[in-house]
Amino acid sequence: MIGLVFLARNGEGMDALRRFAFSYLAHKPGIPHQLIIILKGYENDDNGEAEVRSFFDQFRPLYTRVSDEYYDISAYLLAAQQHQNNETFCFLNTHTVIAADNWLELLYGPLTLPNVGLVGSSGSYESLYSSVKLRAKVEWLTAHHKVPFDAQMARYIGLMLQDRGRDWLVPQNDRRLRMEHGHYYANALEPEWREFWATISGPGGEHHYLQNFDPFPQPHIRSNGFMIRRDEFIKWFSEIEPSKIDADYFESGKQGLTAQLKASGQRALVVDRFGKTYEEDAWPQSKTFRHGDQLGLLLTDNQTRAFDKMSEFERQTYALITWGDAAVEFSYNLGLRFSTNGAISESPFHIIDHLEYGTPHRFKNDHCPVFGHEQHCWPPS
Repeated sequence: MIGLVFLARNGEGMDALRRFAFSYLAHKPGIPHQLIIILKGYENDDNGEAEVRSFFDQFRPLYTRVSDEYYDISAYLLAAQQHQNNETFCFLNTHTVIAADNWLELLYGPLTLPNVGLVGSSGSYESLYSSVKLRAKVEWLTAHHKVPFDAQMARYIGLMLQDRGRDWLVPQNDRRLRMEHGHYYANALEPEWREFWATISGPGGEHHYLQNFDPFPQPHIRSNGFMIRRDEFIKWFSEIEPSKIDADYFESGKQGLTAQLKASGQRALVVDRFGKTYEEDAWPQSKTFRHGDQLGLLLTDNQTRAFDKMSEFERQTYALITWGDAAVEFSYNLGLRFSTNGAISESPFHIIDHLEYGTPHRFKNDHCPVFGHEQHCWPPS
């Protein structure tokens, strides 16, 4: 029997739970299963739990209660350990909305193929290490070093400045700063950035945990909706700490679920709403996550819906960090290269190439326009 596990988190409110329930009613699963509802964060909310139960009881589910300190993955593991009669589990997070009929059957079918250990409704090449590095560079440039406002830069990376550096999004017009940064950036700011990143990503730094993640690409099945055999799930992870970083590590870390299954000789597949399966090298073509119109989606979630609302420029940036050059010919990468052959490098030229106000390496040294001093030009004589 398949155990269908849905995470009902109190903190997300009833609207999210209703969206899932309505989609569950609207789309036949195509295969018998036992619905299991994880009641997350209701330990001090009897009224809230009663409302959830009254809403879901029509589906005759089983219930598992967990504290809100549990993240989705640690809650999934607990459910798999408790419900031993289910040989296979499908796990769905709170934001999941089912988008096609026979969806559960479509997820289950590929799991019966030889050497397939994991099936998801979407996958990704994203590396948390590389994505955080790009975001940190954006914040460093705009909030810490306060480079002058640049319209093109704002179009591509504005979404990354919702927490830090929002003030930078207000256009400034300072010609001196534009000249200064635009023409000696490669010689001055790049080394500063590299030193800053080494500090915050090294031992004791804000992002020291990133040492547990490989740089781009890091192929993995996304944990918003996936199917796996119970014995495989429990074999690889007998315990998962209830923290965000451990949940991220499970999904895409060096020793995460997909990585360990692959190391054991098993395959991880993505299946789209039409029942077509995709091997790892073809995941970008599935159009199930941050690529094109996402018309292949079998299950939607908050991240896929957010991508639908992005501008063309923002989509390019998020497609870049998700698929790199497998899906995006150009995007605003601020000197970080997202290459599917595993090569990631930084060049002192690339940030300047992006900025509208300076391309210093194209100026001849004897015509340096910055302060009249040749030593501020690039390349140096």
